[in-house]
Amino acid sequence: MPAGVPWSLDLRILAVEAYNNGEGTLKEVAEQFRIGRRTLSELLRRERETGTLEANKDRGRPLRRVDEAGLVRLSRIVESQPDATLEEIRDAYNADPETIAAISRQTVGREVARLGLTRKKKR
Repeated sequence: MPAGVPWSLDLRILAVEAYNNGEGTLKEVAEQFRIGRRTLSELLRRERETGTLEANKDRGRPLRRVDEAGLVRLSRIVESQPDATLEEIRDAYNADPETIAAISRQTVGREVARLGLTRKKKR
């Protein structure tokens, strides 16, 4: 199975049941189901701690902190202050009362590049 893809719930249940029914050691059951011993160990821990074997819902990349309205505000800031540093753009963006969540300098750089905007560098 490719990395980053959760195992099916059916496979998770079968593997944990096999181990709990004494059909082998962790290593043997893991080999039988072609999963890692550590994966089986984590499934057993998850079942013990949460009572479920379902995959985490919060997998993957976090949601963007800058929505479409935020991108418009960022582009206005860059156009009005083309020589502003990333820190100055960040401060202007975060000071805006419409800002829902504060962003970092790195996020400003990433979003400005995504918009295809260029800045005049201060010397």
